Amino acid sequence: MLQEHRKLHMARNSYHCPLCGKEFFRAANLRMHKLTHTKERPHKCPICNKGFIRTADVWRHLRSFHKIERSSKNQDNKGNLKQLGSAASSLGKESSKPCVCPVCHKAFRKPNLLSKHKVIHRQEKPYKCKECGMAFVQLARLKRHNLTHTGERPFSCERCNSTFTCLGSLQRHQRIHTGEKPYSCSYCCVSFTDLGTLKGHEQIHKVIQI
Repeated sequence: MLQEHRKLHMARNSYHCPLCGKEFFRAANLRMHKLTHTKERPHKCPICNKGFIRTADVWRHLRSFHKIERSSKNQDNKGNLKQLGSAASSLGKESSKPCVCPVCHKAFRKPNLLSKHKVIHRQEKPYKCKECGMAFVQLARLKRHNLTHTGERPFSCERCNSTFTCLGSLQRHQRIHTGEKPYSCSYCCVSFTDLGTLKGHEQIHKVIQI
């Protein structure tokens, strides 16, 4: 009886999106949801100016792409633009004018680091594996790939002793232990531990919109 009574109150105080009919029980959540139907992204990254629906998403972006962490006093999700600006200044004096990749918007402190990064966006793949013929844009990626043939797994998790061929795989695995979910859906704000899962999730939204 109590649950039915609560449902009655929730139904009376619900808010429906006029575009897709999705139901919310807080007006603020509906307002945020409506942004997913538009191109409006009011919260901007102070480094590359990429827009997001929520401030929390800006912080995730700063941590994932620009390697900037929030200070302990700013751990809540209500960090304002002034706090975001202070985060940008933490890059140091030499990065007051950061070098930003025009393709993926990742920022670098020095022009030579940006030039090295740009290689990954090239179509040419000059480094080929002698074992299977796979080609790569960077020598480092070829070396990492070679580990799949040798069976070597030099990166180990300190918590569960799982081993991996590359540092990136280890870092993704460690999020299982930490609970960190740095990749947030631009449609519904659900967060994920890795970019691949996020992209698969966002495809669902794209199919629904079609």
